[in-house]
Amino acid sequence: LAAVAPRGSGAHLSWNARYCCGEAAARGVDDVGFLEKVVADARGRVAGAGKVFGLGFSNGGYMVSGASRLFDGISPWGGHDPLDAAAARPASVNATTPTPIFMHHGSRDGVVRPGGCCAGASCCCDIDARSGDVCAPFESVFARWVAVNRCSGVERVHVGRAACDRGVGCAANTTACLHKGLGHALPQFGPGPTTADSVDFFMSLLGQPAVVT
Repeated sequence: LAAVAPRGSGAHLSWNARYCCGEAAARGVDDVGFLEKVVADARGRVAGAGKVFGLGFSNGGYMVSGASRLFDGISPWGGHDPLDAAAARPASVNATTPTPIFMHHGSRDGVVRPGGCCAGASCCCDIDARSGDVCAPFESVFARWVAVNRCSGVERVHVGRAACDRGVGCAANTTACLHKGLGHALPQFGPGPTTADSVDFFMSLLGQPAVVT
């Protein structure tokens, strides 16, 4: 298992993930194309790199979910592409091969609000201005992934302080956790799922045991 950590662009590093954020979005940087090259390079450099996964936080969460077709599984935290008009954007979402996803959001996230962007308030980074009427609550985005991954139903489980919805009968693992009391943060430790669980999620897709306990 090897980790690759690409950097965004601009004075304040950012990714152009359609609705978010910063200089990269303002300049229209082709970051999907950049990540495509990064993934290809990783497959060439790392022996046995048959699968490549994407984990991103905030702007990076928007990026990995918006470019999900490049990955064999994704785990966005605190940011998510709303998948609006997914059928019209085959370059972003792989509609023929469902993508495993383990998505997370904080119930008290004031930057990328879990209820959507943004009723009666201004969101970070002009997300609300960019997205217009297509902003979607976290639960609605998950419902769209349930459809993309062809799940037959959803079940809810509680892990620590997180309420997690898991798709049932899906063509690919589809899970979303809303973390009670969590703000705009990427937890390393806690009573609920953390980034370590994202790593374990990727390992499970490889048919391997957990590497972090």
